[in-house]
Amino acid sequence: NSAEVTNKGIEISLNTHNIDRKNFQWSTNITFDLSRNKVMDIGGTPFTSVNIAHGVMANDISRIMVGQPIGVGYGYVWDGNYQLDDFIATDKWGNVFDTPSEIVTSDNYDSFKYTLKEGVTTINSVAVQPGDRKYKDLDGNNDITSADRQVISDSNPDFTLGFGNTFNFKGFELSFFFESVVGRDIMNEFKMRSESGLSGGTQFNNLTKDSWYNRWTPENPTNTYSRLLNQTNTWVSSYYVEDGSYLRMKNFSFGYVFDTPKLRKARISSIKLYLNGENLFVITKYSGMDPDVSTSNPLFTGFDRMSYPKARTFT
Repeated sequence: NSAEVTNKGIEISLNTHNIDRKNFQWSTNITFDLSRNKVMDIGGTPFTSVNIAHGVMANDISRIMVGQPIGVGYGYVWDGNYQLDDFIATDKWGNVFDTPSEIVTSDNYDSFKYTLKEGVTTINSVAVQPGDRKYKDLDGNNDITSADRQVISDSNPDFTLGFGNTFNFKGFELSFFFESVVGRDIMNEFKMRSESGLSGGTQFNNLTKDSWYNRWTPENPTNTYSRLLNQTNTWVSSYYVEDGSYLRMKNFSFGYVFDTPKLRKARISSIKLYLNGENLFVITKYSGMDPDVSTSNPLFTGFDRMSYPKARTFT
């Protein structure tokens, strides 16, 4: 087996001494990393599948593909939800309704048979219902099949940044360090597990309040959350891909150094009393527990199966 991957990037580390006086010092540390990789060849094959075992979203969720970076997610492109008026509704007496939104409610939803109108995209092997998740028909045949999958995420960030400062004033010392990741995608399996669906055991899981109260119903025809028993909830799609960018306060420290003649007389050079905090807060739009996720497969690092968050510690 042979393969070829190119790697390019820039790493910058800058340390400055901004002020250096007898009783006051200030120094700054800045790091910047931008890296890109690209698969050039995989032994003559166009791709190889990447799997992460022991989960609902497991097989072929990522691919190593010629022309793409290592770490891309692969799946369907989410396109909202099927709405009532995508269907013709038929009641048990055979009456047909072309605009079901005028008569269907949550109370009588199950009293109708729903047939997709001509021209509305179908899903192969699935008898879709109003409120089910919808996907884009990429090959133009008006039917969603495995051929309608594409690259939907990239585990590689646009860039990473670190920024820290240290201040010393007489015996006092204050330091802090921020780290930031910008432009990284995360495929969030926990999102799938915490929203109801028809398969994967999620119909028995506890749900988030947001997905419960804002779920699709005839009275709330949203294009975000699907109906409770969405039939394609375990399909890998861009619905589960989120922006994993974040800014984290990695470290904060404040202390005082005691350095007196009495200590030196006791053969003690100095004593430092300090308070140190790690991972104090994170600013992010990511809905999971921590955007700094890790997986068991290094070929697809932007995947979250409820990764344990970084602990906040004080010493």
